[in-house]
Amino acid sequence: MYNVSLKCKWDAEAVRQHQEQALDFARQEGLAQGITAKSIEVVENLLSKLELSDGEIADLAKVSVEFVKKIRAGRRKNSK
Repeated sequence: MYNVSLKCKWDAEAVRQHQEQALDFARQEGLAQGITAKSIEVVENLLSKLELSDGEIADLAKVSVEFVKKIRAGRRKNSK
């Protein structure tokens, strides 16, 4: 009887830990998506309002030059 009770307790703890890890992962993933979305918005605004180089925009938006080039390429593709 004690062994069954102990096993149930361990199972419940394992489930709780798994749920906690899943929630942490979901929070981190959501935060990363939000940061990426905001970075895209900032870069697009800088591209549309100012005549700056990719390096200058990357420096202002705190993103990589490659990120700015991807956004610029997407804007060119969408404008055609």
